[in-house]
Amino acid sequence: MFKRIFYPTDLSERSGRDLKWVAKNLSDPSGEMIIAHRVGTSVGTDVPEVVGQVQELMEEFCQENIPEEMSYRAFVEAGSYGEVLPSIAQRESCSVAVITTSPRSSVIPIVQSLAIPQLILRWEAPPVIPGDLLKSVVVSTNLESERSNQVTQALKSLLEITGRKPKITLIHGVPMADPSSSHLLFNQASEAMELARQEFESWNGEAYSKLVGGQTEEELPKLVIELNTSLLVIGLPMRTDIWQLLLGNTAEALVDRTTCPVLVIPTK
Repeated sequence: MFKRIFYPTDLSERSGRDLKWVAKNLSDPSGEMIIAHRVGTSVGTDVPEVVGQVQELMEEFCQENIPEEMSYRAFVEAGSYGEVLPSIAQRESCSVAVITTSPRSSVIPIVQSLAIPQLILRWEAPPVIPGDLLKSVVVSTNLESERSNQVTQALKSLLEITGRKPKITLIHGVPMADPSSSHLLFNQASEAMELARQEFESWNGEAYSKLVGGQTEEELPKLVIELNTSLLVIGLPMRTDIWQLLLGNTAEALVDRTTCPVLVIPTK
């Protein structure tokens, strides 16, 4: 599915197990995987020696968990968490980062640091996605034209690669804190959602929309669960610093309060 996957690892047994699944199920056979590990600078003057030792462990780790026929490159570098991994991902022109974690772990720091598309997979042992990843795709939209277009094009490109036309549902939340204006805002959002739905329908064939009012950071994660979402797609704007993405309360809630796979698309 993906040509150039960036996979950050802590070299744990769990991470190796997950890497096997990612290599088998998500990597394009003609592509390449970029495996990365960060060494903290707290080891002081011993950094070069530690990096060398970890590089040996990394090679063993990759040989054990990546199929022989698959191409990969492994990197071990020292530095801060927010610099090393983003630098490798950008330098190696990775098309997507695959982040695997447990349902209870927060991934916000790494999501913010990587300004490339990211697929977040939450699971216990053994790694398994129930059913089909593209069975029921939900797209969270803020209805801003430019950002929505970027998310649409990214999803469209992915589906063209897979040859799939899944069920797609657009979702949006309208804050209802001000009774004097909430009704008008809801109606305006409803009209915009219908136009967006028609656009998706024009190239995908099956598209729906769901609009909710209230506390969006509470209501949207609930809606994602109710829709039996197989893949949640979120567009997040980049900060001035190209290494970071900007997360608001709603986006953070969608990333951290949902257990379904999440595809994060950086937007300008």
